[in-house]
Amino acid sequence: MIRTGRQRFAAARSSGLYDTGRQALSELRRVPGVLRKGGADPQLSPQPGIDDLDRLLPKPKPPVSPPPSLGGIFAAIRAILSSWFGW
Repeated sequence: MIRTGRQRFAAARSSGLYDTGRQALSELRRVPGVLRKGGADPQLSPQPGIDDLDRLLPKPKPPVSPPPSLGGIFAAIRAILSSWFGW
């Protein structure tokens, strides 16, 4: 069979695709083996649910109030800022 330029080009391209696909499949066959050998067995447990929120979320901190001796200063600063910015 005599091939034209286009046919030779198509044959070369399909050969490259074939080789690439074959290489990808051989690499994919190795992946499960690597994953199995990847160390000790993982701890298998269910995902946390709504009942576990107390354990998972950090405890809220109590609100911080200014020291009693500085309360007047903070009130003055707040009054000045509120007059400047129209709060």
